[in-house]
Amino acid sequence: MPVAAVSVARGAPRASARSGGCLCARLYGLTSEDLRCILDPEEVCGPDFPGETFRVLKDKEEKRYGEYRTKRLVLEAWEALEWP
Repeated sequence: MPVAAVSVARGAPRASARSGGCLCARLYGLTSEDLRCILDPEEVCGPDFPGETFRVLKDKEEKRYGEYRTKRLVLEAWEALEWP
């Protein structure tokens, strides 16, 4: 199978996993602020925060897409799942 076909085929499950992850986060009682802190603690807690959860992913996506794409997609999925 060509690489491009594999990438496209894998894209849908990843998007579905983001939604599933958001649902799990909601069921565990996390808030959107908690989720933002998990995805990018430096943004929430400031540059002196001692660690980052997904530093390598963030760096790779910023180089490849010009943004931390996973964070945006996860937060969009979170907002779509917001319950009253």
